[in-house]
Amino acid sequence: MSSLFLQNGFLEFIQTPHPMTNTVGAFWRMVKDSGSSTIVMIMPTKADQREFPRYWPLTGETHLYDANTSSPIWVGNSLEGKFQDYLHEQQQMEEEMERRRRLKEEQDEIQRQRDEECERIKQRQQEAIRKEYQEAMKRWEEIKRRDQQEMEQKQQMQHKEQMQHQEQQGLEQEQRELEQEQHMQHQEQQELEQEQQIQHQEQQGLKQWQLMQHQEQRELEQWQQMQHQEQQMQHQGQQMQHQEQQGLEQWQQMQHQEQRELEQWQQMQHQEQQMQHQGQQMQHQEQQMQHQEQQMQHQGQQVHHQEQQMQHHEQQELEQEQQMHQEQQELEQEQQMQHQGQQVHHQEQQELEQEQQMQHQEKQDLEQEQQMHYQEQQELEQKQRKHSSSVSSSSSSNGGGRSRSSDATLLTTEALSGIKSSS
Repeated sequence: MSSLFLQNGFLEFIQTPHPMTNTVGAFWRMVKDSGSSTIVMIMPTKADQREFPRYWPLTGETHLYDANTSSPIWVGNSLEGKFQDYLHEQQQMEEEMERRRRLKEEQDEIQRQRDEECERIKQRQQEAIRKEYQEAMKRWEEIKRRDQQEMEQKQQMQHKEQMQHQEQQGLEQEQRELEQEQHMQHQEQQELEQEQQIQHQEQQGLKQWQLMQHQEQRELEQWQQMQHQEQQMQHQGQQMQHQEQQGLEQWQQMQHQEQRELEQWQQMQHQEQQMQHQGQQMQHQEQQMQHQEQQMQHQGQQVHHQEQQMQHHEQQELEQEQQMHQEQQELEQEQQMQHQGQQVHHQEQQELEQEQQMQHQEKQDLEQEQQMHYQEQQELEQKQRKHSSSVSSSSSSNGGGRSRSSDATLLTTEALSGIKSSS
C-alpha cells in the first residue's frame, strides 16, 4: 500500500503495509499529516477479511478513528465504486466517441458524394454544350463547302456556255463564207435572190440578236439570284454565330441556376433544422392553439392582401418588360415571392394538420366520455341489481340458509362491481 502526495513539484509516495485493526487510526493520522490525496491499495482478488480488514467507513457514513488519543480523526465516505465499473464507463465513453466519429465520417462521405454528383452534373452539362457547339460548327462548315461547290459548278456552266456560243458563231461564219462563195459564183444570175437572201439573213440576224439579248437578261437574272442566295447564306452564317452566342449565354444561365440550386439546398437544410426545433416546440404550441387560430385568420387576410399586391406587381412587371436589366430583377423578385408563398402554403398545411390533430383528440375525448358514461350506466345497473337482490333476500321466509346465500350473492356482486370499476 502506498500514499501519494506532491511536494516541491515532485511526486513522492509513502509505502506501507495494509493497516491492522489496532493501527487504522495511526494510518489515517499519517495520511492527514503527510497531506496525501490518493491511496493505492494492491491486494489479491480473493482476499481474507481477517488478513486484510476494512479500514474505511461504509458509503454515506462517517467514522471516528484513533478515539483514544487527544485529537481523533473523522473519516467519511461519500461515494464508493469499483475499478471494473470505472473501466466499463471508460469503455462506453470510448465506444460513444467511436460511434460519433463514424457518424461524422458517414456525414462527410454523404457530403462528398453530393459534391461529386454536382460536379458530374456540371461536367455532363459542359460536355453537352461543347458537343452542340462542335455540331453547329460542322454544319456551318458543311454549308460553306456546299456554297463553294455550287459557285464552282456555276462558273463551269458559264464557261461551257461561252465555248458553245463561240463554236456556234464559228460554224455560222463558215456557213456564211460558203454561201458568199456560192453567191459570188452566181452573182450575175442570182442578184435578186441574193438581195432577198441578204434581207432574210438580216431578219435572222435581228432575231438572233434579240435572242442573245434575251439570254443575256436571263443570265443577269440568274446572277442576281446567285448573289441573293449568297447574301442569304451569309445571313444564315450570322444567325449561326448569334445562336452560338445564345448557347454560351444559356450555359452561363445554367451555371447561375446551379448556384441558386445549391443555395436552395442550403436553405432546405436550414429549414430542416428549423423543423426539428419546431418539433421540440410542438408541446408548447398545443397550449396556444386557440390564440394561433386567431392569428392564422389574420395571416390569411394578410396573405390574401399579399396575393392582390403580387397581382398588381405582376401587372407592373409586364409593363416594364422593355428593359432587360429590370426584367431580370423582377424575375428574381417573383421567385422570392413564390418562395414566400410556398412557405405560407406550407405553414397553412401545418396548421391544417394541427387542426386535424386537435379534431382527432377531441373525437378521442368524446369517445372516452362516452365510455365513462357507459361505465357509469353499468355501475347504476349493478347497484339496482344489488338493491333488488337485497330486497328479495329480506322478503324471503327462510332465515338461515337463504340469508347466507343472499349474503354470498351480495358479496359476489360487490366483487364483480369492484373488478369492473377497476377495469
